[in-house]
Amino acid sequence: MQADISIVVAAYNRPQSLQRLLLSLERANYQSYQNISLIISIDNSGTDSCKAIADRFEWKFGTKEVVAHTQKLGLKNHILSCGDMSERFDAIIVLEDDLMVSPSFYQYAQQAYDFYKQDQQVAGIALYSPVFNETALCPFEPIHDGYDNYFMQVPCSWGQMWMKEQWLRFRQYVHVAGKHQQYLPQSVQQWPDASSWKKLFYSYLAAYKLYFVYPYVGLSTNFGDTGQHLTEHQSVFQTPLLMGPQQFRFSTVSNTFGIYDGHFELEGFIYNKWCNDSSNVTFDLNGTKPLASVSTPFLISSKKTNAAIKKYAVSCYPFENNILFDIRPVEGATAFFSLAPTASFVEEQQFVRLNEDVKRVFMNDEFIKHAAVFELKRQKEFQIGAAVLRPIRFLKNFVKGNNE
Repeated sequence: MQADISIVVAAYNRPQSLQRLLLSLERANYQSYQNISLIISIDNSGTDSCKAIADRFEWKFGTKEVVAHTQKLGLKNHILSCGDMSERFDAIIVLEDDLMVSPSFYQYAQQAYDFYKQDQQVAGIALYSPVFNETALCPFEPIHDGYDNYFMQVPCSWGQMWMKEQWLRFRQYVHVAGKHQQYLPQSVQQWPDASSWKKLFYSYLAAYKLYFVYPYVGLSTNFGDTGQHLTEHQSVFQTPLLMGPQQFRFSTVSNTFGIYDGHFELEGFIYNKWCNDSSNVTFDLNGTKPLASVSTPFLISSKKTNAAIKKYAVSCYPFENNILFDIRPVEGATAFFSLAPTASFVEEQQFVRLNEDVKRVFMNDEFIKHAAVFELKRQKEFQIGAAVLRPIRFLKNFVKGNNE
């Protein structure tokens, strides 16, 4: 049975971005679904360019509504107002204008709604599949356990679905939100309260131990266009999109190993389930959790300790697999994770995570240097400069040869 899931587009002052998103919506697969509502909500920017695009756009799959706000709401209040539209539907899919959707995004939303509509541990459904850990500023890839999704205590802002009841519960929380910000990653605590709805939702997930459902393959992607939180274009947020139809195999929190906390770190109880070890542990492989915030007696971390019970290699990827498969470091290794009493750790890092990522992707830093030099030599300015300097080099070598 088809759920009444509306598509809500949030736009501001990026007409080209809006046009790109609307075209991807137009090309998506809505086979077997009908009467789909599209709402285009435009915050006031002092220009009519986005409204003109929204007015001209022909939506062939149901009703279209254009909401042009007469006052500037700002990003936070605009998204909150879009979320409040869930009151009119079973669920809404919220898409900011710098996104693009997979052809299968609506099928995914309908299947996810049907599977999770009674799940009280789920606070939202992400369409986006992260490839970047925004709290530790490093690559991210979750472990795979055979399902098409995993769970994370991180709200999604780059394509997400909220069911009516999910959004209502969040709205009821908003007035006490400030009491729970100490649970957030330190980088998230620095996000501006005035403009970040995501920070508010982050604290909600942490306070009530709730999760967002994330897909392993993206149903939306982010172009990182210049906007309120980005001063220049970024491509690091691009993620591969699912290009064909799929019958999704969803998991619950109780039957999966893919469960992550707000730091993009595996939940400690996954260690217990997989390793058949009852030790009460916390994962801190990225080394971003302040020791004062760790409440478990044991920690698995990249931080330094002189009381390691076990050491694990930094060779298998995702890095959690080194622990889950008990892969030990080679003799003399300077990069490793340690399992030790939490009280024995210091805040200093055992190794630089970025160096390990560079080696994994590029083999070594020499590869990057050679690639950079090669790219430099291809530049027109370099070639002109080299041509100008060539006769000078010839004369210099000629004089040097005669003087020897």
